[in-house]
Amino acid sequence: MAEVGGATMHPLAQFGRLNRGVPNEYNELVDADGWRYSEPAVGTLDVAVLAAVALHLAAHTGTPDAGIAAVWEGWGGLVSGTGVSVIMVSDEEAADRASDRATDRETEAAEARLRQAALAAMVEPDDSRGPGLLPADVSSGARLRLPGRDYVLFDAGIRRFVDPAWLTDAPWTDSTWPQSPNLIWPDDHAWVLVSEIDFDSTVIAGTRALVDALVADPTIEVLELREGADLTSEGDTVNLPPN
Repeated sequence: MAEVGGATMHPLAQFGRLNRGVPNEYNELVDADGWRYSEPAVGTLDVAVLAAVALHLAAHTGTPDAGIAAVWEGWGGLVSGTGVSVIMVSDEEAADRASDRATDRETEAAEARLRQAALAAMVEPDDSRGPGLLPADVSSGARLRLPGRDYVLFDAGIRRFVDPAWLTDAPWTDSTWPQSPNLIWPDDHAWVLVSEIDFDSTVIAGTRALVDALVADPTIEVLELREGADLTSEGDTVNLPPN
């Protein structure tokens, strides 16, 4: 994408600085061969990429089956109903949407599940259910409190994330809008993985051997960062914004 946009790819590159071309109606860059480049997801790691990364992380800890996965409590609908809408659509509206893009079909499926859950809750209230996606005892439980961020904690060894099937039973997400943990670390603290909610890149801190293994893997895009690197939008001092 950097080449298409006439920019330079480097460890501190920011999408907004790489995206120098003229985007299409979906805010995508399109190269001469028809490849489309869109903005990466923020605050999460692609399920397939996480699986590839997890293989390396599991090999560089003595506790691959024991660890913590932390999820930011502020994701809409996780611990409260805030940020979630139940939308009722008519048959005619549903028919119109069926001709839209695949993402719209996925949205309709999610809306249907939300409608069913809402109706079930009204008919058979369940005291164990929390106001959001998580059970009441989890929603009101202890938090990992960091500056500006509070996280709900779950027991999860990194080996669990090698198989994308973790989406089927992870209590904080579903396959419609996959949300990876924002923090993962093993019990022996050999490394830590961080998908900061406002960043489009995931950062991993670990041993020299782990870093070398990740950088050498051709199936994932990994660039080595120096300690204390500026990961904000102003950190890219190579690709300067246009005057």
